[in-house]
Amino acid sequence: MPWISSYIKRDGTAVRAHWRSSPGAKASLTGFAVVILALLGSGRDGATGDGTTPQPRPTVSYPIKFPGVEKQAAKPLPRPTVSYPIKFPGSGQRTRPSAQPSVSYPIRFPGADGDR
Repeated sequence: MPWISSYIKRDGTAVRAHWRSSPGAKASLTGFAVVILALLGSGRDGATGDGTTPQPRPTVSYPIKFPGVEKQAAKPLPRPTVSYPIKFPGSGQRTRPSAQPSVSYPIRFPGADGDR
């Protein structure tokens, strides 16, 4: 598995430095990696000498009660001070004014058919 330094080919192409593996090295390396991962996965995971793993124990009991503190009454829930939609006095239903022409003669615009 040699390290190939940078060089220039006969046709003028520059080749960067690179690592060239021997034929079959990729398959061998993959197999080696699988074996190592299998050994790590099946190995000891911090177990004690008798084959059992330590189990966590609770250090507190719930609910937590503080001595000398009594249960306080529940706070009242907030109530809305507004109801929607807001109605303003005198706002009733208004009609929109319709568009009124500003000139008294008809204005003809040229259409797609070419009339002017």
